[in-house]
Amino acid sequence: MRRSLRSLSLALSLLAATWCAASAVRADEALREIPLAFQIADSDGKPVADDSFLASELEHANVIYRELGLKLVDVSRRKLAQRHARIVERRDRDALGALLRPGVINVFVVGCLMDVDEPGRERRGVHWRVRVEARGSSARERKQNRTRHFVIVSAISGPYVLAHELGHFLGNPEHSDVAGNLMSYQYTDQVPVLDAAQRERVARTVAALFASGELALPIRTRKPKKAGVSPSRTPAR
Repeated sequence: MRRSLRSLSLALSLLAATWCAASAVRADEALREIPLAFQIADSDGKPVADDSFLASELEHANVIYRELGLKLVDVSRRKLAQRHARIVERRDRDALGALLRPGVINVFVVGCLMDVDEPGRERRGVHWRVRVEARGSSARERKQNRTRHFVIVSAISGPYVLAHELGHFLGNPEHSDVAGNLMSYQYTDQVPVLDAAQRERVARTVAALFASGELALPIRTRKPKKAGVSPSRTPAR
């Protein structure tokens, strides 16, 4: 009798574990994937940040964005030339615009990121739009430049810096004065959160980025094309 009960208990435990694992997979599959492409600067022949740094930034960011139905996916990593390891002036940031990959959120990891408005102040991260001088630029050029934006993260960043800068990228340009908010500089010992209005802006921005083609699903998650059906084309943003 005891042996039967132990067998039954073991079987129920295995069933419960299988159910939990399957539920987690289903929940994970239900998340909308956001592709991130990392470029990590070299310094003296070594990357300024190792795999554990990137894994930590992604893990902490996903804790926040998973609540919004999103999953940040690391789709590629590339080496960034040493000349980009130290970002001091606006032109240094603009220079990264020539290295952008299409269809992803481009994240540059550098060794040093200086404030362009406060000399001597070192930053942890920034969401940057490549500048185009209005004078002498056509309306088409200025419109196209809206999509030339990216995130820069310093190797000295704390665990939620990537999440914060992605908050800017995904539609929240302003900082919050509420302690504990992801877009605030006032930290607490709790996981940062986004308020309802901020979450709504993220949802609208993500939808717009995919609709415009600025973001595209990672190749491994794209549905196969049906035979004889031409894919629809979405006009450029």
